[in-house]
Amino acid sequence: MAESEEDSEKHDLKKQMLSQEDLDEIAKKLLKHQLNLTALELHTELIESGLEIPRLRDFFSNPGNFERQLGEFYTYSARK
Repeated sequence: MAESEEDSEKHDLKKQMLSQEDLDEIAKKLLKHQLNLTALELHTELIESGLEIPRLRDFFSNPGNFERQLGEFYTYSARK
């Protein structure tokens, strides 16, 4: 019995999908290089697809990752 076209497409899609480990490695590199907006977009797309990468969840749920230290703010403001 031949595979239906729909089953064949699903099989091909599964082969193209990245593993959790692959996605975590991508997330790790995005965060390491401070590509936060891209990491947030990846996180959002994964959540909408029913997937979650703990590294991204933890990063974006920690407000400390987005608060600047007061000293950094004054140093930045003084340069302008």
